[in-house]
Amino acid sequence: MKKVIIFQRIIAHYRKPIFDRLSKIYNLKVVATKHHSNLKPKELDSLSYTYNTGYIKYNSKENSFILDFFTPIIKFKPDVIVHEFSLSILSLLPALILSKLLGIEFILWGHGFNLKKGFYLKFNFRDFLRIFIMRLSDHIILYSQNEKAIIKKFINENKITVAPNTLDTEYFSNLKKDFQIKGKNRIKDELSFNKTNNLVFIGRILEDKKPEICLKILKDFIAKFNNDITLHFVGDGPFLENIIDICNKERLNDNVKFHGKILDPIQTGKILYCSDLMIMPGYLGLSVNHAFCFDCPVVSFSQKIDGPFHSPEVIYVKHNKTGYLADDYYDMKDFVLKYLNDPSSKNYFKENIRNCISEEASIEKMINGFKKCI
Repeated sequence: MKKVIIFQRIIAHYRKPIFDRLSKIYNLKVVATKHHSNLKPKELDSLSYTYNTGYIKYNSKENSFILDFFTPIIKFKPDVIVHEFSLSILSLLPALILSKLLGIEFILWGHGFNLKKGFYLKFNFRDFLRIFIMRLSDHIILYSQNEKAIIKKFINENKITVAPNTLDTEYFSNLKKDFQIKGKNRIKDELSFNKTNNLVFIGRILEDKKPEICLKILKDFIAKFNNDITLHFVGDGPFLENIIDICNKERLNDNVKFHGKILDPIQTGKILYCSDLMIMPGYLGLSVNHAFCFDCPVVSFSQKIDGPFHSPEVIYVKHNKTGYLADDYYDMKDFVLKYLNDPSSKNYFKENIRNCISEEASIEKMINGFKKCI
């Protein structure tokens, strides 16, 4: 069985199912810090494949780490190293050099470049450095075909593998089956969903995510049709008070429900399962996969020069098939109001979403990307 080390800054809760699967295929060690990990300490300590490494946090930025890579490499003597690809992890290049000296296969795992800033090899030193490191490495795992299309112009295509970024779709699929047996109306009663139409926003409530646009759509629906609609906010954040103030000012309190931060996947799954649409006016990430696992289409804005700067998961939002990427507010509002009043389109979107999860965004697709590479 191959010995594999995966270097990460932290072990995020949504990565655990991926590492669980890989630990059954390889002799795996996930080397990471405990810095602000969102896994509970007891859960983290119970994982047989984790190794808590030393680190220096050299500034407050999210990726600014220097990891102790030397100790775990010497201790575990891996055949393969998979390293989170971030230039802000200053130990990345020394770890790559050590692996070369020891004859260890070295794989980079990440986006390949800054999605917000784009890729400009001739004008951006950091992009030049990224290509230099990619050429030194043995292989690169990217999150999407879009990223590969850009990177393969500068790197041998045979060195690049795509492991589509996703969640534990198998677990969520089983949850959805349980919900279907129970029945949507019964779950709506449990959740006190007392309106016919339900919109949902899930995530940190931040100003740059523009959650106030959800309120604007809600108000337009009520003005044009009726009061039979609820907008659900799941999450907290510094912009929450502003949203509450808008609700009070616009007298929308009867049509808005604040659920707060929910970590229970069963509870969030129920909310998504009973919602007609997820509206995320800001950037999209793995929330797309989460919504799709429960047949909930996703609505956002298409990415322009000034944003929103979506993560690779936006590729799953097929325009007018699995969701909608609007050009502006009026385009978004028109789609939402039309969709809510067109029951026949809901089955069409549901079928496309299920095909997308099974054919493009399943956990097996991501695991197979790693297997192919390693």
